[in-house]
Amino acid sequence: MNIQKYILTLLFMLLATVQMAAQGLVVKQFYHAELDITAKTGSTQVSDVNEKPCALIKVRTMEQGFVFQTSKLLPIVKIEEQTKSHPMEIYVWVQSGVKRLSIGHKKYGTIYDYDLAQHLGSNPLESDETYILELETIEAQPTVKEARTQTDKEGETATQTENLKNGAGTAGAAATTATAKQPKQKEKQSQTEIAKTEKPKSEKPKVEKPKAEKPKTEKPKTVKPKSTTPSVPLMKPTEFYVSIGAQPISLLGLTADVGVYLKNINIEGFYTLGLASETVYWGSANSTAKYEYKYKPSVFGLRLGYGILLANSRLRITPQVGIAAVTVTGKENGGNNGSSHANSMSGTVGARVDFALARHIGLYLTPEYGIALSKSSVYKELQADYSKFGKWNSGFNVRLGLRVSF
Repeated sequence: MNIQKYILTLLFMLLATVQMAAQGLVVKQFYHAELDITAKTGSTQVSDVNEKPCALIKVRTMEQGFVFQTSKLLPIVKIEEQTKSHPMEIYVWVQSGVKRLSIGHKKYGTIYDYDLAQHLGSNPLESDETYILELETIEAQPTVKEARTQTDKEGETATQTENLKNGAGTAGAAATTATAKQPKQKEKQSQTEIAKTEKPKSEKPKVEKPKAEKPKTEKPKTVKPKSTTPSVPLMKPTEFYVSIGAQPISLLGLTADVGVYLKNINIEGFYTLGLASETVYWGSANSTAKYEYKYKPSVFGLRLGYGILLANSRLRITPQVGIAAVTVTGKENGGNNGSSHANSMSGTVGARVDFALARHIGLYLTPEYGIALSKSSVYKELQADYSKFGKWNSGFNVRLGLRVSF
């Protein structure tokens, strides 16, 4: 019976060890559901802050309370728990380009940075595509100590039953139970004494029940995502804006812009009122008299660009190209000869940088370079004698100011 007892103990220990090793979270499989159009249909089609369609991961599990996390550069867009329409699946919308996913649960533990791309030929997840992730959760089993305690109890019960079958009676069974925990030498001696005793004591020895130790379980570390739902973007791919500012370098002046973004495509009209001036002296071939004119510039034009939202829609960079019409107007000082005008056309290349302070207000900075494309004859004469006119229609400049969006 002792041999049977130890064999049972060994089997229970092995079983408990295998079961404990298997507990936690297991990804059974992950694959691209090419025929599933959930990610591109109706209300289940979700876009990120740049209005680019997301990829959808259907996490198949009956459990709740999971948290999910991807990289900081490509954060999770939306999570939807099980509903009546999908009672066995959690919907997780992620941005295209995601390759890894962390999964956490307070009870079952955490899978860190699970490599999704390994099942897709090292390719990242794509927009408007649906993927299936089958997740298995395994309950924790009794520890080795608990299994050993249970085996000891069953071994003692089996010993008592065998003694009763052999006619040893209640006293013999009790005595055998009392001595079951002693070393082998004392056990043999006790059994010999019991056999010689004609009148065994009727009192039952006290058998102390082994105290079952509570298993020590470590609390699994869970991934805490910042939010399961995206916050309201500070700047949007489609919006209207007005901005005012100053231009401090080659053409000193005040600027005003009116523009719109239509799915990140930017159209902007602008006007600059020059604050600087240049005094020009005009003469006549038939007279030695000279006339003094003071010229001031003004610029209006159009720019086209494409906005790129960054830093969770707080920062936007918009490369721009445009065309600008430069007009200089001269007025005679103290004379009655009227005004003089000259024109020039310029092409511009620059980048508008917007930084949002709040949802509808922010700052902007626009470095830009202008190249003169054409000039009127009067403008050519003015530029030949006065270098400032050349700076007004070409060269590097910067605008900065305040932006309000709607």
